Amino acid sequence: AHRWLKVEVFSSDSAVILRVHDSGNGIPLEHRDKLFQPFFTTKPVGESTGLGLAIVKGILDEHGASISLLDQSGHTCFEISFPHAEEKIDAA
Repeated sequence: AHRWLKVEVFSSDSAVILRVHDSGNGIPLEHRDKLFQPFFTTKPVGESTGLGLAIVKGILDEHGASISLLDQSGHTCFEISFPHAEEKIDAA
């Protein structure tokens, strides 16, 4: 099967959005609520720790950003939203 990856970056009024799409068939409904939980994996024992998405979510949370699964194309798509930085003007 042909594998592909597509990355999009764009800006909205309140955030910079990063979307990562891949050729996967999406995430089954029964797994979606657990995706960002530590140690959750659908892979066989020894192939994954189930920590990747939990670590990513923790880092993003610390920076006021967020990650979510988009269900829009039948493929797998994660969206990361980074809030715009506030400009600070030095009063001299």
